[in-house]
Amino acid sequence: MQPHDVVTPSKAAAIFGIPAGTLRSWIHRKGIQPLGKIGPYNAYNYQELADLEREMRAA
Repeated sequence: MQPHDVVTPSKAAAIFGIPAGTLRSWIHRKGIQPLGKIGPYNAYNYQELADLEREMRAA
């Protein structure tokens, strides 16, 4: 993935090897806003979610 790519939480969670619900919880906890929608799903900046995943695992 490229840092500027747009992903759904489910796709990012699969890449990170964590449950999608965990990533959605982290997104909600940190107040990260979606960039828009991919069909019915929220879409996020991949790099922002990758940074979040590293931050939460380090905590």
